[in-house]
Formats: sequence, structure tokens, C-alpha cells
Amino acid sequence: MSLEYEVKLSGEKASQYSLLWKDIWLKGIIECSEDNITEMIPFRFRERSELKVVPLKTT
Repeated sequence: MSLEYEVKLSGEKASQYSLLWKDIWLKGIIECSEDNITEMIPFRFRERSELKVVPLKTT
């Protein structure tokens, strides 16, 4: 899976920016039972990603 973001950075607002990606993960356990045998299977998947844009040097 790939994600795409489009961000327009203004040179009038700042000359340098910091871009920070943050992934939010969902974690849990699946309980599977068959023939009186129960298995606990952990899982995790990316629920969403966030992009934070911070101006470093303002003009």
C-alpha cells in the first residue's frame, strides 16, 4: 500500500519546512476456535497516516 499527499509550500511564508509523517496503527487479537482448540492471533494494520508541515525559517 502506498499513500500520496500533495502539499504546496509557499516561499513567501517560510524558506524551510519540516515534514513529519506519523502512522496510526490499529492493534488487536483474533480469537479462532476449532475442535475445542482456541488460538489467539495478534494483528496490526495501519489505520491512517498523517502529515504535519511545520515552517522552520519564516521569511
